[in-house]
Amino acid sequence: MLERLVRLAHILAGAALFVRLGGMGRDWLPSAPVLAAAVVGLLLASLLLERRTGAAGGAGRAWRGLLERHGFAVGLAALGALALLVRLPGIAGDLGHVPLDIDEHRLAANVRRFFVTGEIGHSTVEHYPGVLFWVLTGASLLAYLWSLMEGTVHGIRDMPVESFVLAGRVTNTGIAAATVIMTGLLGRELSGRAAGLLAAALVAVAPLSVQTTTVLRNDPSQALLGCAAVYAALVAWTRGGHSRAAAAGLLAGVATGIKYTSVFALLPAVLAPALRGPAASRAARTGLALGAFTLAVV
Repeated sequence: MLERLVRLAHILAGAALFVRLGGMGRDWLPSAPVLAAAVVGLLLASLLLERRTGAAGGAGRAWRGLLERHGFAVGLAALGALALLVRLPGIAGDLGHVPLDIDEHRLAANVRRFFVTGEIGHSTVEHYPGVLFWVLTGASLLAYLWSLMEGTVHGIRDMPVESFVLAGRVTNTGIAAATVIMTGLLGRELSGRAAGLLAAALVAVAPLSVQTTTVLRNDPSQALLGCAAVYAALVAWTRGGHSRAAAAGLLAGVATGIKYTSVFALLPAVLAPALRGPAASRAARTGLALGAFTLAVV
């Protein structure tokens, strides 16, 4: 009986999420992130109940087998998809209706300037956030090619700043999904699979996380690369290796190039090789981490 109630609640939550993402029920349904979290939670509860009672059929046994073998990877992938699901709907709803935020306009206008004139402004970090600028340039190129194929523009000068803002916002949702996955990997490295999935779920649906990654900012990429640098440092700490130490320093440097406050990521990147492993190789691995960091910043 309990299993049937959980399945029914799962179906109803999924239907409510579909309705909410369609733009209906705003006055009486919970928010999309809350409904999405409920769908994931009820699915996990249903699978756990089936495993406990042995009531599942062939399909249920197949799902259990998959989860037992690859449960963490499946859960992490689902949470990454959930991050996209709660961010993409309505991401362009305000464009063309309200004035652009000054930071969004500054970065998008600089990307557009590069396409139109070939020049890059470097006045502030919002103008040129390191490697993120080139990621946004690639996303904007795809948006421009799509507009050309659709016939909505005839040249790059026809592309308004809002189009570059939208390309950047969509890019940041992908960065958010990657951050969710990286958070899960960090949690697993520190405290196990359950902690990793819980941490990833919090990042996927936390209101501040959703708000920050649905606008054109450099903070999402800074957070992703900072987490990646710490993860690489943890792996270097537990497993050693010159390449892992260099990767930690490189990622910390790329993050610092996006926003200078990311320099804190250099600390674990240097401590991991300096305090662990054979004494003969510590200096070499520490030097690699510092060298990779410096090269990335330069």
